[in-house]
Amino acid sequence: MLVAMAGSIAAIFYPFLALPLAVHIILKLALGVALSAILFVGKCKYVKGMLSFFSATFLFGGCVFFVGCMQYGNATDALTKPLSIGFFGVVAASLALYAFVHFLSVSYHRRRNVRKCLLEYRMVLNGWVMEGSGFMDTGNCLYDMQTGLPVVIIGVKSLLPYLSDSQMSELFSGHADRVFAGARKMPCSSVGGKSALWLVEPQQFEVYSGKDGHIVYDVMVGLSFSAIAGDKTYNAILHPALTEGNAI
Repeated sequence: MLVAMAGSIAAIFYPFLALPLAVHIILKLALGVALSAILFVGKCKYVKGMLSFFSATFLFGGCVFFVGCMQYGNATDALTKPLSIGFFGVVAASLALYAFVHFLSVSYHRRRNVRKCLLEYRMVLNGWVMEGSGFMDTGNCLYDMQTGLPVVIIGVKSLLPYLSDSQMSELFSGHADRVFAGARKMPCSSVGGKSALWLVEPQQFEVYSGKDGHIVYDVMVGLSFSAIAGDKTYNAILHPALTEGNAI
C-alpha cells in the first residue's frame, strides 16, 4: 500500500516538474530505489528485488514506447505525446504484459528448483562408461522385487550412441535381454496403468555429491522407452534411497 501511495503521489506531481533531462533521469532512478526499499527491505534480498523492479519497469516502458511508435509512426512523438488506446486497450496490454512476466518468472523458478535436485552420475553399463545428470525424484518408489535394490530410470535415448544397429533393433523390438546380459522384466504400475520395465544391473554406479567427492551405490537400472520430462537437462531419474546412506 505504501508503494502504491508513493507511486501515485509521484505520478501526480511529476508532470509539473520542469527540470533538465539529466535531473529527470536521476529523479526517476532515485524514486525507483526508494520504492524498491519500501517493497523489499526486510523481506528479501534488496539488490535482487531492486533489479527485478527496474527490469519490470523498463519492460513496461519499452512496451509503451513500442505502442507509441506504432500509433504515431516515429520515436519523437512516441516519447512526447500521450497514448490514446482507450481503457480496454490499457487493460488488455497490462494483462498481456503480466502473463508474459509471470511465464518468465515461473520458468525461472522451475529451472532453479530443478537444478537443486540434479546430481551428476557415472555408470558402467554393458562395458560402456556413461556420464550424465540425474534428477533426484522423491516420487520414484521403485525397488527391484528380486534383489530389493532401488531402481534408477535411464532414458533409452541416452544409450543410442553406444548401441550398434543390430543392438538398437533388438532393443526396440522388445528384446533387451539380447543386448544386456541378465536383463529381465519387472511388472510395475504407473499413471498410465500396469506395464513391465526392463531391468539391467550396471557394473558400477556412482553419484557425485559436489565437494564431498562421490558415493558408490548398489542399484538396478530401469530402461525407459518414453522421453524423460527433462531430457534436455537430465537423462536419468534417481531414487531417493541414494540419499539414505546405502553406500558401499
